[in-house]
Amino acid sequence: MKTLLTLFAGIMCQISIAQSIWVDEIVSFNQGLNNDGQVVSPLRSNPLRAIGQAQSSDTPTSEENTNFVSLGFGGEIVLKFSDPVKNIEGNDIILYETTFNNPNCKRYPEKVQVFVSQDNCNWYYVGEACQDEQFDLGEMNWVQYIKIIDVSPHGNFESLGVCDGYDIDGVEGIQKENNPTPTTLIGGSAQKVMYYTPGIRKNGTPITQARTNPLNALGIPQGTEVINFVSLGFGGQLALKFDFVVFNEEGDDIKITETSYGNPLCSNYPEKALIEVSMDGDYWTFLGEACMDSYIEMGQIKYFQYVRFSDRSPFSQFSSSADGYDVDGVMSLHYCNNQSRVEFDDVITANDDIDVSLSPNPFNEEVLINKTELSNVEIYDYVGKIVKSIKGVTGKIETKDLPNGIYYIKVISKQNTTLHKMFKK
Repeated sequence: MKTLLTLFAGIMCQISIAQSIWVDEIVSFNQGLNNDGQVVSPLRSNPLRAIGQAQSSDTPTSEENTNFVSLGFGGEIVLKFSDPVKNIEGNDIILYETTFNNPNCKRYPEKVQVFVSQDNCNWYYVGEACQDEQFDLGEMNWVQYIKIIDVSPHGNFESLGVCDGYDIDGVEGIQKENNPTPTTLIGGSAQKVMYYTPGIRKNGTPITQARTNPLNALGIPQGTEVINFVSLGFGGQLALKFDFVVFNEEGDDIKITETSYGNPLCSNYPEKALIEVSMDGDYWTFLGEACMDSYIEMGQIKYFQYVRFSDRSPFSQFSSSADGYDVDGVMSLHYCNNQSRVEFDDVITANDDIDVSLSPNPFNEEVLINKTELSNVEIYDYVGKIVKSIKGVTGKIETKDLPNGIYYIKVISKQNTTLHKMFKK
């Protein structure tokens, strides 16, 4: 009986191991340096030691028997799992790091920031690790790539001799996703409003209600002279969040689209805002000042997920009805998408004299339409891909099957065709 129990336990152990998914491919590796500015030892520089099952040993070994790869300070690596990793209840990924003799993180703070992706293109931030750590996939339903960037603080290692940053032994996915479907998260433009604190018009009165919907700053900017923007007001502030992380690449990194009727020059109509970015929404870094439409380069910032606008329009240079900087939207200039981007220039907004209206906005399970005659309806996602087509609609449009996000709803009747920017949440 004992022999059978032992055999059964061994089989169960093998099944448990077989269910794990380990990284099995090096996508890219950009190693940093030691804390003394020298290159990392060649024996600790083989990225292949990050793939496969982790040894999970912090016992010192000879250099020849090293079973990890050192990122070096500021280094990064991108790895691919053998199969998609499923988002299950609780943590989904385990990162194994090697620090000999198990000192605590306070004494030996080898740290990384960790990002995951389905396509090695749009990256979702899951958190920071100090030595071994586990991560939940958050809003991602599955992932197959992981990006690990060393953020070990140089100053904490000065008294410890030569150090080479975070050491990766292996990365484990807890459960395989057998039916991967694309995420509903959206790349390329800001998708969430974190907060909006409107200022005032120059005459001291509140901003017109039609111009105070912060949702108008989300998604692809329209770049038209209608009310598809939100006004900050003099001294106002707006914070937005991208679904995916925006990384610093060569050249300008983001484009901010602002609305000023008649396209005046900044010199004679200086609507201005300070632009800040953040990874966590708490600690902000100033990037520069935008005047009307602006292209912004991230400078020394490597990546961010939040962007904040603070109106700094010079009060004395505007008429009494002016309401400061008007945010139409903000786009990443480096985002990738397999679908072509579509600009919508004829979107119906609050100040258009059209007899077609859709409500509520934002919507949930249905959109009400005020037309009594039969109409055809086409619904497009944020990049212009048609996701739903309905013939003979009157009264309401069923939207239960649509995931949350930004949509353009086209209503086609005998009299006219209108296009409406709508939000589902």
